[in-house]
Amino acid sequence: MLDFLLDEEIKIIKKIKEEVDKIGGSYFGLLNGEYPIHVLSQEPIKGIESEEEVYAEIRIREAKYVELTFRDNKLYFELPEVIAELFEKIWENKKKVADLKQRYISFITLTGFINNIRRSLIIKLDEKWLRNYLKRLKTR
Repeated sequence: MLDFLLDEEIKIIKKIKEEVDKIGGSYFGLLNGEYPIHVLSQEPIKGIESEEEVYAEIRIREAKYVELTFRDNKLYFELPEVIAELFEKIWENKKKVADLKQRYISFITLTGFINNIRRSLIIKLDEKWLRNYLKRLKTR
């Protein structure tokens, strides 16, 4: 089937396949009901039975890369450019970053295979976790 490809092209295709195989979960998401996102994880989402929503700790790296953590699950996505630009402008102010999280990353509607069933899940910002984070900032 790949007879027409050069050896170098085959090596590139195999390398790409190896990298894609490392992705354990791939999900379509809608950030705050408005911005389409592609959410990835090293392992498929687990530990979610019949729940329709879960609460997650939401961390942002470099003003644009997001990590969602909940129940031994870690998911990753890149903020849409328009939102990343807002975070970049206030990045040094942790309080303002927290405020923007509440405004622009309050929930994600996720669709994909969860526990081997195609379904939707709402991931909400864990407000309690965020309040505790802000309290810790004040005591520093």
